[in-house]
Amino acid sequence: MSPETFRQFNQLDYASYQRVCDTYPHIASFAYWQPGFHGNAMAPEALQASSAEEYQTKLAPYLQKGVVALGLNFGVRKSLTIIDHAQAETYTVAERLAHAKQGRMLGNQYGGGDAHRAMYPEFVTHNGQQSLLCGAYMTDLFKFSPDEHRQWLASGIATKDGNQLAPFLKANPELVTENIEGLQHELNEVLGVSDQFIMVLLGKKVQEFKPQLQAAFPHAVLMDFPHYGAHLSHDEFVAYGRQLNEAVADTIAKW
Repeated sequence: MSPETFRQFNQLDYASYQRVCDTYPHIASFAYWQPGFHGNAMAPEALQASSAEEYQTKLAPYLQKGVVALGLNFGVRKSLTIIDHAQAETYTVAERLAHAKQGRMLGNQYGGGDAHRAMYPEFVTHNGQQSLLCGAYMTDLFKFSPDEHRQWLASGIATKDGNQLAPFLKANPELVTENIEGLQHELNEVLGVSDQFIMVLLGKKVQEFKPQLQAAFPHAVLMDFPHYGAHLSHDEFVAYGRQLNEAVADTIAKW
């Protein structure tokens, strides 16, 4: 498959964009930054389109479903979430979800500035051309809490700290299974990925779940990239981005 065919085949259409915005506006984002971006955008204007016509001219050439960048967990404020069934009565799923969605529209990961520092420009341009990573769909693995009962609402996990999450997952392995099932729903039914796509695992903690993710998406090709919060210089991130672009190009050439 040529790069041009890959981009055309995986271009995100307006209906899929709308499904993402309607279902996971607080979770999802896309790796597409324009020059002059400044962080802290809960609802980044660069990713907003209010009509099919606006989407077609503003975003359709850039957003895609052929590359998915996966972080570890969508953590929300501990006072508004639960981490076990014993605390379930404190706040309902609906209350936590309303809080998580408040003011958010495709700003998770994207809006804080760290992702931009790590992923720009190689997730937008590469060697003077549009990157094969441009407009990659960004989401997190762990975001479906136990009391959602597989409704795949993504009300969040009760910590932003992966070190705190790890022992809870070890003690509750069923939550790993549930969240991977939820990711299957998100990518297959909401985003609409094809069988063959690239999944980029952002950081060592989510990379630990590579065997389970590969089993869930058997035809996907899983690749590694440092978490955007890693203590690396911008130049080091750029070097990783170049390597990733080359790896993706080599992979799709075999498809």
